[in-house]
Amino acid sequence: MKKLGDVIQSALEMRNLTQKQAADDLNITPQTFNSYVKNHRYPDMAVLRSIAVYLDLDMNAILGLHPDEDEQMIANRREAVLIKNFRVLDERQKNLLVEIVKLMSEDK
Repeated sequence: MKKLGDVIQSALEMRNLTQKQAADDLNITPQTFNSYVKNHRYPDMAVLRSIAVYLDLDMNAILGLHPDEDEQMIANRREAVLIKNFRVLDERQKNLLVEIVKLMSEDK
């Protein structure tokens, strides 16, 4: 099982966020947030939940309660990459991609 800090760092990288951005958005001091990422401190449950919601992470996987946590992390990572790439497309490209996905879904 990955350590909490590794999970947070991976999620930040997937979303192109800095620790400072996340800390500011979560109303946590950058030093405290960094201590979570470095596995020097662990957040209380309320803060952990806020981090999970903010980074769209599954709480069960973070806490090691998910038997398929690696699959969940991979799914979240793949979805984050898709969303990141989708956001940089212009409107015409987005519409085209949506139509392609619809066609691919119909084939199943």
